[in-house]
Amino acid sequence: MNRANLLLLDEFRMISKDVIDTILRKFLTQKRMPRYAELTKEQRKAEHAKEKNKTMFLSSA
Repeated sequence: MNRANLLLLDEFRMISKDVIDTILRKFLTQKRMPRYAELTKEQRKAEHAKEKNKTMFLSSA
């Protein structure tokens, strides 16, 4: 599955809102899954909370 923790939209004003909403944002639907087999369920939740999904919009003047 393709996923992202950071969606970086360079020159976002040239990307249609429909493309952002229907295609690109879908990459942010999965949170990072730590590969620590020895973590308890509570520790895994804490690990997920450390890294929230983000979107950055960049554009030139």
